[in-house]
Amino acid sequence: MKPSFITFCIAFCLSWPCLAQQASAPKPDYPQTHLFGVILLQGTNQTQLENQSLPAKTLKVLEEVRDFLPYKNFKMLDSSFIRSDRDASFSLRGPDNRTYSAEMQFSAHPEQEGTLQVHRFQIAELVEEMTGDQKLKYHLNHIETSFSIKIGETIVVGTSRAKGGEEAVIVLFSAG
Repeated sequence: MKPSFITFCIAFCLSWPCLAQQASAPKPDYPQTHLFGVILLQGTNQTQLENQSLPAKTLKVLEEVRDFLPYKNFKMLDSSFIRSDRDASFSLRGPDNRTYSAEMQFSAHPEQEGTLQVHRFQIAELVEEMTGDQKLKYHLNHIETSFSIKIGETIVVGTSRAKGGEEAVIVLFSAG
């Protein structure tokens, strides 16, 4: 015997509360992660640093901001890719193989879709000095800032000058 249309309607009506309950059940709320790229460059006007082969995207950003930066030659010191949903800490190698620590805190921009608000971005050099017979360790801040960035964009976050302004550490930041 074939089920009639009325039997189907009755079965559907009886199962509707279960279907509605499943549809309205809260879905787990997992934070969205983003991939960030941080590139540490050394900029100088000295000819000894001849531009080494930099990634194409890095070269494009440098060409766009070259007029604002007083340096003609660039060397990539280190880079790091970080996936995070809110906070991140990582290390980079700076000039003379010195250790730099980096920290960031971000969230989705409350008013601009596809934009992230970086509430805090900091790069500091880990300095170790001997004072008498004791080893002193501290962080020397080079860059501390906040900014907004569109997903897919690469920007120059900042520069930190050294050697009387003849050289600088330059930080490029991209968000994905």
